[in-house]
Amino acid sequence: MADNYTRQVYDDWSDEYDAYLGDEQKFRTEAEFFGDLFRKAGAATILDCGCGTGRHAVYLAGMGFKVTGSDLSEGMLKQARERACRHGVEIAFVQSAFEELQAKVAQTFDAILCAGSGIAHLIDDGVLRQGIENIGLSLNPGGVVVFENRNFDQLENKDLVVGPLATGKDKQGSERLYLRVLDFSPRTLKYNLVTLDRASGEWRFHVRSFDLRRNITQDLETLLPQTGLEVLDIFRGCSFGVGDHGTTDIVVARRP
Repeated sequence: MADNYTRQVYDDWSDEYDAYLGDEQKFRTEAEFFGDLFRKAGAATILDCGCGTGRHAVYLAGMGFKVTGSDLSEGMLKQARERACRHGVEIAFVQSAFEELQAKVAQTFDAILCAGSGIAHLIDDGVLRQGIENIGLSLNPGGVVVFENRNFDQLENKDLVVGPLATGKDKQGSERLYLRVLDFSPRTLKYNLVTLDRASGEWRFHVRSFDLRRNITQDLETLLPQTGLEVLDIFRGCSFGVGDHGTTDIVVARRP
């Protein structure tokens, strides 16, 4: 079932998420890449699954696709709805975990996007398989799914286990610093985000943490065929953002 702890972390993080991941050009470039894949597949309807604050969803809607967004966190969806309204695009947003799609999203799609390492949050093997099965069942026959996952494993035993340092401000204009710390174990990594904010001249800190699966690309290569999806292509080592530390793997699969 849905991970309530992870849901709470993202609910708590939702007001600051865009300030931490502030490279808008990176999201625009990614969305253009995904949009090209979806056009080549002849897709018209897209589910952005694990849509977060809706950056990819809004860009894809602006390209003319009919987009639906889903996410585990209602806090993130609130931000996504406000973003869609600001950009003047119509997107339906639904609160749903990957493994709940069939119960909560009452339609199928020509294409599904799973970006931002969202699927890597499914640590339990059974839940991961259930999530992928729900994704497959949410595709129209011939539909494609695109998974985009960060290669955090490349950062193990390197200086970038700590960092990069990002800066931002909250809605009241208070200065904030964000520092990522990765803690690796054989099967998973713990993503720790240390937030320092200065209010009334004093620095205070807060830590948010969640777990991600390691080797998610290899897991997808194994599980996708087992759940009835055909792997079409894997783009390894992609980099979309200037100064973006680490690369991503993009896995493209199809429902026959």
